[in-house]
Amino acid sequence: MGEIDKRFEQIDKRFEQMMDFLKILSAIFTSLVIAVIGFAYWDRRTIIKNVQTC
Repeated sequence: MGEIDKRFEQIDKRFEQMMDFLKILSAIFTSLVIAVIGFAYWDRRTIIKNVQTC
């Protein structure tokens, strides 16, 4: 019985590690998406300002 409990604890620990890794990956992905959208917005706004002043 003790071996089975030990094995389940190992599986739970590994599952927690995988979930932490997925959280980190999704945070990185979200940051990159926000950065790209922010850059695109800034770029479009800058081009429109330059066109309007000419």
